[in-house]
Amino acid sequence: MRKAMTEIVGNRTLCERLTQDIEQDSLSHAYIIEGANGSGRKTLALTVAAALACENRHSATHTLPCMKCNSCRRIFERKTPDIIFVKDESKATVGVDAIRSICETVRIVPNDFDDKFYIIENADKMTPEAQNAFLLTLEEPPPFVHFFLICNSADHFLETVRSRAITLRMQRLTDAQIKDFICANDTRASQMNLSSPGELAEIIKASHGGIGQAIAFLDRDTWQPIRERRELIRSFLQKAISSAPTPETVSLLLKFSSKRDMLCEELSLLAVAIRDLIAVKNADSPHLEFYCDANEAIELSDKTSLSYLYKLYESIDTAICESEKNANVRLMMIKLAINASLL
Repeated sequence: MRKAMTEIVGNRTLCERLTQDIEQDSLSHAYIIEGANGSGRKTLALTVAAALACENRHSATHTLPCMKCNSCRRIFERKTPDIIFVKDESKATVGVDAIRSICETVRIVPNDFDDKFYIIENADKMTPEAQNAFLLTLEEPPPFVHFFLICNSADHFLETVRSRAITLRMQRLTDAQIKDFICANDTRASQMNLSSPGELAEIIKASHGGIGQAIAFLDRDTWQPIRERRELIRSFLQKAISSAPTPETVSLLLKFSSKRDMLCEELSLLAVAIRDLIAVKNADSPHLEFYCDANEAIELSDKTSLSYLYKLYESIDTAICESEKNANVRLMMIKLAINASLL
């Protein structure tokens, strides 16, 4: 098979499958592309669009897409009306109005290419009403239309939507893959790798396998609150594990966000850190999701028992579940401290 989709890092099996579909003119009219933020979902959608429109599509001597022709450049620079992004950051959901705008324009023929492409961001936030309104168009679009539904998880779609589209899952990249890519393509990363390699490692670990997320974190203003969150979790675990319960331990716990959504994210990250500590007790070389340095995790885990780590983890998991049920945030955190024997 010819060299293809070189813009996508990793995910070779997925790229080979899509390349074969493009070369055999059997590309589906609709794909659900699921994966974490920054995992390359939109890049994949644009790459497929460029491959279809590429002026060197049928040339075996060129990569697919070639990334050099006018069509490829226009798609990746988003300078064509045939790439339609559907997105509304002002709302927590994607409502019926957004879907109706698609349905009203879907039969307008492409302007620049043979095909046109709708890239629906945060598609898993479509309301049930919006999904139902989309069904007929999703099932029977004009032959020149392709839909890409970008989401974190396809589980949030109605079964009737999932049955009308092929689900593609972006693979999580390794820390090494992310580091190699951003150091080769972003001077901020390459400079940080020389001046502050530890901080770069933290940025990569915090990106959870997403190149886009790692690149976003290279911006100091974006990274600062993430770094502070990680430092708070480290400080709390050091106090909760290394010493007898003290008011300072509880005060650190109460520094977690008072906003429900943000608190759930922080507690979930805390749970990930605790899973790392459990993992280093149970395996010789576990893959760590929070800690960059295995020795740091080992040193901390050695200061407590496996049973206490499980107790702390279960207390946090209970708090997350209660938060999702709209429990009072402050009372929930006090209950967490009691369940974890911090009071």
